[in-house]
Amino acid sequence: MMQERRLSRYWKRIFYFQHMDFEVAFSDLKNLCYQPKKVYENIYYNKQTKLQWARDDPAFLVLLIIFLLVTSCGYYVYFRFSLRLFIIFVCRLILIEFFGLGAVISTLLCFIGNKYLLQSPPHSVPQSIEWAYAFDIHCNSFFPLFLILYVLHLFFKPIINSTSFLSLLFSNTLFLIASCYYCYTTFLGYKALPFLRKTVYILSPVLPLTLFYGISVYIHWNIGLFFLRSHGFIQ
Repeated sequence: MMQERRLSRYWKRIFYFQHMDFEVAFSDLKNLCYQPKKVYENIYYNKQTKLQWARDDPAFLVLLIIFLLVTSCGYYVYFRFSLRLFIIFVCRLILIEFFGLGAVISTLLCFIGNKYLLQSPPHSVPQSIEWAYAFDIHCNSFFPLFLILYVLHLFFKPIINSTSFLSLLFSNTLFLIASCYYCYTTFLGYKALPFLRKTVYILSPVLPLTLFYGISVYIHWNIGLFFLRSHGFIQ
């Protein structure tokens, strides 16, 4: 019930821009690119004052969605595709790839963390991972991934859209960096919770991702080209 009331207040505040702290939210976006630990240090201080791990200010989410919309417009201008394809791309990026997959990942990690990673020291109040905090972690991790896979893909499209081996290596390396950074930032989010143990297991996907990268290079499969084709930007 407490979490439901917090979520309700959170979504109500999303319509009141004058009540949002965009300066802090923008600082978090900047720090996520090169010092993500600092973001979780701030979240820890927020926990001490507001007694919750999840953000109570939707400014970060609003800024992130604005970035997604602006980038979508950049793709629309660059590739000059139809308005229909633009709307499909926006819906796919925001509703499916950000919110949809984010909800799945957050729910899965929240379940795994609460079932297998909780530690209950004696004489302490039992605690658990809030789903809203798990989704906050996804939002934090998604932003650097988004910058690498979407923004850099747009700027380096002439390089990626090539049949050379260097193009293949560059494109697939971007994918590896983005996915591993997502895992690392996610790990930091759960590591920040003092009632969890063995959070290093959250980094487990890094190994199969690295193997997948090696296989994709070996078989000459350009992930960047696949990304552009799957979104209908190139034939």
